[in-house]
Amino acid sequence: MRPEPPEVDRVAASQAAVAARRARAQVKHDIVTGARTPLGVLDASADPRTARRRRCA
Repeated sequence: MRPEPPEVDRVAASQAAVAARRARAQVKHDIVTGARTPLGVLDASADPRTARRRRCA
């Protein structure tokens, strides 16, 4: 017998996915317009003080 999957808040998951896509689009826009450099984005992503923590379950 297979265990039942956990309940998922689909609305919250959808909103989080949209927010993540918008954040990535903003970073790309900032690079294209020169507001940020690719190296600056890379540095920020490697810095644990600025990088958003991901949940791993």
